[in-house]
Amino acid sequence: MFTLLATLLLSTAQADPLVIEVDADVHDVIVRCGSKEERYRAYNGRASIHPAPTTECDVFLVKQVGKVKGQGTLRCDDSGCHASAGGVNAPVAAGDLVVVLEPGTHASHLEVDCTSGYRERVAVSSQQATFHKVPGEECTLTFKGGAPGRFRPITPGRWTCRLEGSVAVCEQ
Repeated sequence: MFTLLATLLLSTAQADPLVIEVDADVHDVIVRCGSKEERYRAYNGRASIHPAPTTECDVFLVKQVGKVKGQGTLRCDDSGCHASAGGVNAPVAAGDLVVVLEPGTHASHLEVDCTSGYRERVAVSSQQATFHKVPGEECTLTFKGGAPGRFRPITPGRWTCRLEGSVAVCEQ
């Protein structure tokens, strides 16, 4: 029995591994052979698979594309994590202003001030704030309870915003 075990260990140790070269931003390689799945750490752009698979297997690459915190729904892809279709493409009622904050943008409240005197402060929940009955004029959006920032002009509709330092950048 000892001879058989030693032979298996020796033959496994001597078998050539499969080396998968990956981009520097890839952290792990997952190899799925049938129902068996193994995860291998990538070091210096290489993952060593030992023993090498003897059947055709699927390969998946794992890399960081963004950061998340809190509740809500995000879509993550190679460009990062952003508010998902449920938050981005959902219809906006006439006169409503929906502000979706990009991941990493922190504010506890947002405030909208318009030249007509309209002013409303709304708590941010799940990276989003909704203002109702906003006049169809140019208004100013102010970030509160985090890094200060302002954006002007903002009008009713759906906007995605982020802070770059103390400058608010919003896109419709």
